[in-house]
Amino acid sequence: MRTFATVSFLVVAIAVSIPADGAMLVGADADARIRGGSSSGTNFGAGNLFAKANASLSVSRKFYIAFDVSSLVGMPLGLVELLLTKQNTDAGAPASKVHNVFGIIDNADWDTGTLAESSINWDNAPKNSTSSATGFVGQGSTSSDASRLLDSVTVFKTDPTGTEYRFDVTEYVRWALGNNASFSTFASSDSDQSITFMIAWDSVVAGDTYTFFSKENDPLLGPQLAAVAPEPSSLALLLMGAAGLVAHRRRRTR
Repeated sequence: MRTFATVSFLVVAIAVSIPADGAMLVGADADARIRGGSSSGTNFGAGNLFAKANASLSVSRKFYIAFDVSSLVGMPLGLVELLLTKQNTDAGAPASKVHNVFGIIDNADWDTGTLAESSINWDNAPKNSTSSATGFVGQGSTSSDASRLLDSVTVFKTDPTGTEYRFDVTEYVRWALGNNASFSTFASSDSDQSITFMIAWDSVVAGDTYTFFSKENDPLLGPQLAAVAPEPSSLALLLMGAAGLVAHRRRRTR
């Protein structure tokens, strides 16, 4: 009984330490847009972020965001979202456009130690399909697709500046931390817990675009990951169940 009581006390202490409505925010390590055509070798790492897909690659863009998620190790994850904030809308932008976000799941992602934010471009960006205005190498929506589609969000022309867009990337982050091995057939986790998001339009459309804040534009409105723990009541039930199982096994082995 002493062992069981001790474990129960520990469970309560863990449960109440997690706020009911709090989210841990992780800022981007690096972000940059890339541009095709005659600008394929040019770096735009200091500018804002936007995608664009026209028939001509020379005016097409995609953008990349890198995060170090090691600070989330050991944290119970209920939901993780990639947050982007609208900066502006060009007058000639379409009424709405679907933005796809992909994650690299074969560990051949953006290594900012060897490819700096100030050096990434259309030609050297990891997994970029240089002949496509919207695509990435190995893209798809299954565990065997190296560039895996994570979520899609529609941006509207009428959305005002400051509109926040949320992409659900929970399973990708859980995989990166080693808690979702089936998410990728290439590896059971991300080797360095640094992950890459790649954003592009879902199809080619004539017109201008919508821009998002980069970390250089505004550290508070630039890309972030918002990680929310499970509700304390749910977490407590899970941990109590686990504690009860441990106590039961200990009693049986005495």
